[in-house]
Amino acid sequence: MKWHDLLALVGAEPVFKSDLLLAGGVSVAQVRLQLSRWTAAGRLVQVRRGVYVLAEAWRKVEPHPFALANAAFAGSYVSETTKKSGVG
Repeated sequence: MKWHDLLALVGAEPVFKSDLLLAGGVSVAQVRLQLSRWTAAGRLVQVRRGVYVLAEAWRKVEPHPFALANAAFAGSYVSETTKKSGVG
């Protein structure tokens, strides 16, 4: 996979998983090697194993911290607590 192919595929995504790149008849080893090279070159930021964001220079969308947390820790969520007054 070439860099411009990756940008076309995930350029509008704030966070992506490497699984997305494994569709079709691609070599898992080649995809991992290329992701490692792009990370070392500063084009990608690895959030955790298999989860990446584009480096700032190539981002079209800034990843929200909640999206990063959800991608990094499956099943995570943010809940809202409602503060009730003590009157009653």
